[in-house]
Amino acid sequence: MIGASDSMWGTTPLPLDMRVIGSIGCNLLTSIDVTRSTMTVGGGAGAGNAKVNIPVPPVTIFFAQSIYSQWAIFDTSNPGGLITSNALDSVFGD
Repeated sequence: MIGASDSMWGTTPLPLDMRVIGSIGCNLLTSIDVTRSTMTVGGGAGAGNAKVNIPVPPVTIFFAQSIYSQWAIFDTSNPGGLITSNALDSVFGD
């Protein structure tokens, strides 16, 4: 999930406790403005890995702007069937 905010998702304040959908111990930490999906490689708890390439257009509007990203993984070990990662704050520019 990729978002422009780490404090609000529409009218919902973040972080959002994911117990509302049964995912105990998980929080939504970024707005969900863009999603990408992929399959993990490897197996076992904490042993999988994945990557997603996200093209960035060559325009200056993104310079010095933050985007926030977070993984959501379908996992039947959680009663809600979903677990979430920590979030990443990425800033465009040098």
